[in-house]
Amino acid sequence: MQYYTDQEVLVNIDQQENFLADLWEAGGGDFGFIARLDRRPVPTDGWTDYPVYGDLDLHQAEGVDLFFTPLTFDTDTRTNKTATMPTRILFADLDHGFVEAHLHDFNPTYLWRTSPGNYQAIWTSDTLLDRVLWRSVNQRLTYYMGADSGGWHASKVLRVPGSINYKRDGNKVSDLLVNEPGKRIPLKKLISLPPVGMLEEDLDYGSAPWAMVKVDWVNLFKKHWSIMPLSVRSRLMARAVHDRSLELFMLSRDLLKLGLDPATVFHLLNGVKYNKFRNRPELLWKMVNE
Repeated sequence: MQYYTDQEVLVNIDQQENFLADLWEAGGGDFGFIARLDRRPVPTDGWTDYPVYGDLDLHQAEGVDLFFTPLTFDTDTRTNKTATMPTRILFADLDHGFVEAHLHDFNPTYLWRTSPGNYQAIWTSDTLLDRVLWRSVNQRLTYYMGADSGGWHASKVLRVPGSINYKRDGNKVSDLLVNEPGKRIPLKKLISLPPVGMLEEDLDYGSAPWAMVKVDWVNLFKKHWSIMPLSVRSRLMARAVHDRSLELFMLSRDLLKLGLDPATVFHLLNGVKYNKFRNRPELLWKMVNE
């Protein structure tokens, strides 16, 4: 069966449903998540999460990117702390320049291409991993692959295979290039990977400010409105951007150049609609202070 309506792209729902059903069954939790990022010039939703209770809704409107969580969750809120543990599922975001030869050392359970030179992959351990061990192993695997070093956290979302990548000029994400749900990686092999050192979320970034409620963000924005160029104001108010990581970094530099202190910059960035570090504020704080 294939699903499409006017102004929506064609997605092979059979493959996606079977893939996610197998994956989330292995995860063992109550909820998986589908997420959508609206990249249209005048977005209607921005970034939205949809906890999956039963039937999947995998339609993809034109200009809207489609994602899923490789892990399952114990509540209908997607955070690192609510991810179901123990689990067997591991993953990595294999950005351009990853060590392709290492895929032969650790053959993935699932692999798909998100754009030319960029892939995403999922592995399955032969042993259930508790939260502490999972964090260590998934970070080791990420670094060993030369993958996105910030993409190993439990709340991570990946692109749905077969969907359209609107971040990359509407290129089609490949269907599954590797689809072997029975494949397992021995835990002994996984823990033989080089340790990364202290986990990022355990690092002490000093007095990282707590997130502010929305009304505080609005008041802070108004307080510093007069010193901000129009371009900075509009970027802070945007609902979606083309490249979230780049925009957050560049905006942090621009705000610091205006003479704002790091804590104020953190609070302003933490409240924007496209903040990808909402569940990982320590990484946003680290970026502001780089």
